[in-house]
Amino acid sequence: MNKTVLGQDKDGNKIEMNISDLSWRISVYGIVIKDEKILMISQNFGYSLPGGGIDLGETIDNAIRREVLDETGYNVQIKKIIDVQTSFFRHPSFNKDVHAIRIFFSCEIESGELNENPDLTPAEKSWNSKPEWVELSELENIKIGDSADLVSIIKKSIK
Repeated sequence: MNKTVLGQDKDGNKIEMNISDLSWRISVYGIVIKDEKILMISQNFGYSLPGGGIDLGETIDNAIRREVLDETGYNVQIKKIIDVQTSFFRHPSFNKDVHAIRIFFSCEIESGELNENPDLTPAEKSWNSKPEWVELSELENIKIGDSADLVSIIKKSIK
């Protein structure tokens, strides 16, 4: 008998995953708030935070800076860890089931400007990923396309 865990697909549907099919993924995400707005990534399946997987040989600090810069155009300074979570999801790029350790950081902009044509992977381009500032007051009204409870995580960073 295969052991399974409950995860979700990109649309938030619950799916059962065989543990033997899971791949590890350690990823970092930046929470950037300015003028009562949060920097988010709009995609076909909802909003998420800028961030992604840590490359082998890359430090956590370098990964979060690289991800936020590539996806938004902003150079950021890391302030503090807000949350660390485990999630199980089917990665939309590779259709692989993932056991993810996700680290969420509050960050501040050091330099740069919003890049409407960010440096994206082919998969991110296929999702129509684009950075945008979202009013904090609208956070509970937008569709979140993420396996984490981003609204709660973002609220933790504001406290």
